[in-house]
Amino acid sequence: MFLHKYALKIGWPVPVLSRIMSSSDVAEAMAYCSIEPFGEWREDYRAALICSVLANIHSGTKSKKFSAKDFMPEFGKVQEDKQLVNDIKEALSIG
Repeated sequence: MFLHKYALKIGWPVPVLSRIMSSSDVAEAMAYCSIEPFGEWREDYRAALICSVLANIHSGTKSKKFSAKDFMPEFGKVQEDKQLVNDIKEALSIG
């Protein structure tokens, strides 16, 4: 699956990468990814971190403090987390 993630990052099709990359090339790309992570999860985390900062600076001093985890998408979750939505509305005083 790493090759798919890497192909998406650099914009090359997986079949082409699998033909032109040696196993040592793939290992090097994996090592780089462990030092400088990339991909959808990392981008979601960055966005969640910004959301948590914005929610915290706009909330009252007695409100719950948010973390990036509170804003990370949970794919496959059937029900919306109504408690989080209510917490955000309360923190931002939008009722």
